[in-house]
Order: sequence, then structure tokens, then C-alpha cells
Amino acid sequence: MRAKISTTSHQQGVALIMVLIIVALMVIIATQLVAERNLHARRTSNIILSDNAWEFALGAEKLAAIALVKSLKNEDTVHLEQAWALNQVVFPIDGGSITAELKDLRSCFNLNGVLATSKKNSSGEGENEPNNSASKQDANKPLAGELVFSELLTDLQIEDINPKALAATLRDWLDEDQQPAGIDGREDYEYEGRTLPYRTANTLLGSRTELATISGYNGDLIARILPYICIIPGVTDLVLNVNTIAKDQPELLSSFYDKLDKNTASSILSVRPAKGFDKNSFNAELPADVRLHPGAQIDFTSPYFSMTAKVALARTRVNLKSLFEYQGDSNDIIILARMGIND
Repeated sequence: MRAKISTTSHQQGVALIMVLIIVALMVIIATQLVAERNLHARRTSNIILSDNAWEFALGAEKLAAIALVKSLKNEDTVHLEQAWALNQVVFPIDGGSITAELKDLRSCFNLNGVLATSKKNSSGEGENEPNNSASKQDANKPLAGELVFSELLTDLQIEDINPKALAATLRDWLDEDQQPAGIDGREDYEYEGRTLPYRTANTLLGSRTELATISGYNGDLIARILPYICIIPGVTDLVLNVNTIAKDQPELLSSFYDKLDKNTASSILSVRPAKGFDKNSFNAELPADVRLHPGAQIDFTSPYFSMTAKVALARTRVNLKSLFEYQGDSNDIIILARMGIND
């Protein structure tokens, strides 16, 4: 005999299944709501932390500006014994720390200085011409800035590079014309034929990272020269402050002079007084047969500085690099740019 299934029992089973499905859906929806709430809460917390970290970075910027003014006020020279020159200063904050550092932008090679040209002043020494004069020069004749940059690359003894070609391609990237700088120059035609075509900037660099877009500058080369180079926005002056060059970077000094080798430059930096050279004491250390490259300038002070601040706040990290110009007459600080710390 066939067993009879009660219609009531069947309906109760269906109802139980529906209840279980509804409960499961409610659990899924509740879990999703909780997860979204936690996500939004964490996102809000991250935004707040990031905003706070950014404000701490701006605070470090203001503190650095104050330190510069106090250090340089009434000073005739800029040197590494002044208070601004402390390396990797750490400031504790609630939930983290700020690590800050100031650097003289005349203690490195200003890449925009590749466009520096030279003329003779009344004393017969080289001096820089106006910034726009580079476009008026003979394209087949290297600029003063090119020669110094090429010599710096040579002194660094980097394998498998052509220093003169690298200097020429950098010049063509910066200058306003489309005339290649000699046989090594590279203008728009070099870049327009690439898989992703582009054109030369025809303007000054705003960041060191722009080197990666220029012909001949690969990642290994950029990493090698990065400690020796910097950017001063809108400035093509070729000036080096011998009082703030790192002692382990004598190549910077030797590249500014004809017949000054790296070992002699290193010896000069090793006897640098604690409070830096003045003109007479520095010239006394130079060999008699060396000559400053036309267009290059040696100085003992500087108005240009960079500040890097690294803020660690809970799980948030914010980095800031600010470029300053010190106005000695008014003891004011102008912020020239804000950028990433590797720019």
C-alpha cells in the first residue's frame, strides 16, 4: 500500500524551508551591512589620519622655514655647522613621528643649469647670461652647462654611457628650439617615433623624475646620479656652494673646474673649516693651474633649500618635499614648490 502524505505536513515543510531561506538572507544582508559599515568607518578613519598627517607635514614645513631664517639671519655664508643643517631630525607626535631634513640646493647640480651659458665680464671671468639666451647659441657648440654636466658624469665613472650625448639630449629637452644639439642631440623626431609618441618639453624641468622620459636616461643611470642632482624651478644658474657639498661627493667640485681631478677636490673638501670657506681661504687651497669653467660659479652662500618631511601617524604615511627660497634682505621664506620626496 502507498503511504499517504499529509497535505498539512507538506505545507509545514515548505514553510520551514522558506523561513530558513529568509533567515539566511537576513544573515547575509546583516553581515554585508556590518562589513560595509566597517569599511566606511575604516575609510573615514584613514581620511582623517591622512588629513592629520598632511597637516603635520605642513607644520614641519613651517618649522623648517623658521629654522632657516634663524640660522641664516645676519650670516655671510651658508655652511653645515649652522642649525638648519641637522640631518634626519625626528619629532615625536601622538601616535607617530615626523622625520625632517633640510638640504642646500646649491650643494648639488641643478639640472636646469645645463642651459647656462657664459660671457666675459669686465674682469675676464665667466658669468651666466640670461636664461633665454640658450636658444640663441650655436646648436653645434656645447653650452657651458652641458660641459660641466658632461664632466660630472665622466667623473662619476659610470659604465656604458656617453656623457656628452646625455648632456646634449638633456639640453634639447629643455631648450625652446627644434635644432638638435650637435650629432648627439635629440629633438621631437626621436620621441614621436616611439610606441607611445610624445614631444620634448621645451621648458625647464620641474622634477628629477622627468629624466626618465629623456632619451638615454634609464633607471640604473638615474639611481646612480640622483644623490648629485637637484632641480631649482625656473633657475638656470650654474652655482655651487663649496661649504655644503658632501665630503663624499668631490665630483661636484671637480666638474666645475678645468684640470681639477677628483682626488684633489676630495683633499680640498677634507680641510674645509667647520664654518666653511670664504673666498680667500678657498682660493688658497686651489692648485695654481686650475680654472673655473666659463659659466660656472663658486659661492659660499645660498638662497635655495629643500625640505623633506616623512610623517608616520598610526598606519598612515605622508611624505612631502618643499623647495624654499630665502629672501635675505627681508628674512622671508618663499615656497617655490611642493612635490614628492624623490622629485
